[in-house]
Amino acid sequence: MNAKLVRVGSWLLRIALAMAFLSAVADRFGLWGPPGSPGVGWGDLTGFNAYVAKLNWFVPAGLIPVVGWASTAAETGLALADSGIGPQGAAGLLGLHRSSRSIPALRYSAKSHERNMNMRGSSKIGKGLTNR
Repeated sequence: MNAKLVRVGSWLLRIALAMAFLSAVADRFGLWGPPGSPGVGWGDLTGFNAYVAKLNWFVPAGLIPVVGWASTAAETGLALADSGIGPQGAAGLLGLHRSSRSIPALRYSAKSHERNMNMRGSSKIGKGLTNR
């Protein structure tokens, strides 16, 4: 494949990823409109922190704003990074986000399994299957 085409494609992908991160950060500060507007995910930091709390259910409530600001700083930094760390860091950050979304699903799946087994009258459920 043409080396110049690969460089241009890589550059365009980096720009697109940076714009996606910066767009999410802009949404947290209300630049795309107030909460509830079409195309607005959060609309303010309060809505974003509620989302952060849902993903990070294991973090104490008092630390949720810290986690939210850390996420915002990381996304802004990775979007503006001009070195090789940008794409790898972005991949890592997206991986953390995906795993934090799947962990609660596993927890709720275990709860659902426990409820189903209890409804059937099974006594084979181990203690501590769920923590809530």
